[in-house]
Amino acid sequence: MARNAQPSVFRSDTSKLFLSRLWFPFLIVCGVLGIFWDNWKGVWIASPLIVGAAFLLSLAEVRAEAGVLRYRRFLRWKEIGYDEISKCGTAWPPFVGFLKLQDFILPWGRVYFVLDGSLFENPFRDSGSGLVRHILSTMQRAENSEPITKTGHKATRHLIVAGLLAGSLGFLVSLMTTLLFPGLAQFHAKEPDFPRWVVIYDQLRTIVFGWPWNLLVFALFVLAAARSRPQGAWVFAFVAGLLLPSIVLGWR
Repeated sequence: MARNAQPSVFRSDTSKLFLSRLWFPFLIVCGVLGIFWDNWKGVWIASPLIVGAAFLLSLAEVRAEAGVLRYRRFLRWKEIGYDEISKCGTAWPPFVGFLKLQDFILPWGRVYFVLDGSLFENPFRDSGSGLVRHILSTMQRAENSEPITKTGHKATRHLIVAGLLAGSLGFLVSLMTTLLFPGLAQFHAKEPDFPRWVVIYDQLRTIVFGWPWNLLVFALFVLAAARSRPQGAWVFAFVAGLLLPSIVLGWR
């Protein structure tokens, strides 16, 4: 009987926390430094990897208890009610799950957290997480006992504010990079100093940030931000903000 008893507290696995929040970001940073140590002007090419490392570092630890869910990204625990959660699921089995709340949560729009369970689950198949199942079942009970009322105007207002903040952040990041490292505009990755995929990526970057393609791509990302789902709108807004200085300043 004791073996089949359900745990009173579902929480993120400690080993997965170490791998996802420490070991994987450490490997990414070491790889970036190893490639660009002697070519620091080209380190911006690895920005997707750096963003990926930042995402992993921001993964939350979750404790799902009776009546309350706690999560923390660093030291401070935060409490949220199950009636505040609109969606829960697995983003990257067997490591990462997500919580979609009624409000936009910085910086990714959702709370991405480390899952429970074994390290040796199939990463290409969602075998199910006890933590996610517990959250979903508790959400269902909370919804049945006290229906959630949503205000469309409030959600729209939060979406607009989040989009403006993400776009402004992208603009500032791109502008500060341009002003602090003016030589990056003239830098071009070439073989054999860089791997071929880096050279191809740099060529695509040159096209995207060059006139008039930068204006076209900017318009496409603004349109995508306006028409996309709330959880993905900030990504398009951020990229649009990154492109804006190249249009305003004529920077390539």
